[in-house]
Amino acid sequence: ATLFSSKPTSSSQKISSNADVVVNNVHYTEDKDGKKQWELEALKAQYFKEGDVTIFENVKVTFYTKNEKTYVVKGKNGKLMNATKDVEVNGDVIVISEDGYKLNTESLKFTADKKQITTMDRVLLTGPKMDVEGNGLLIDMNKETVSVLKNVRTGIKNAKI
Repeated sequence: ATLFSSKPTSSSQKISSNADVVVNNVHYTEDKDGKKQWELEALKAQYFKEGDVTIFENVKVTFYTKNEKTYVVKGKNGKLMNATKDVEVNGDVIVISEDGYKLNTESLKFTADKKQITTMDRVLLTGPKMDVEGNGLLIDMNKETVSVLKNVRTGIKNAKI
């Protein structure tokens, strides 16, 4: 993994947030067996030694499936659990898939060992062929499936019956 490819500025010293390290303009890439798993970009990162966690502001994470399809997740805040590589994104979260679908929700969690993105929040998925809304979401990047979990409403676009 490439950790914080940006150079710490003079503001990288401890600040009032009690962070052990603060870095601006962060780019982090997680690799496994020579394949890119995900990339994270953020305006600011704060590392906390206690808890081994990194908190991000204005975060963008690009996740890669085994077939190199991408899901781009953007949100106001993010959190990386450094030991497990699990990532949480929250605050006006938007997910964009390369096949033209867009998802809006309030928070998402990426579980690294399962390669799954989940939320129990309300979701709105819009795309070229249909719109889906409901509560809860499971994106399984190994199976390349997307499931809205409950209270689902679907609208089909340009359907002829």
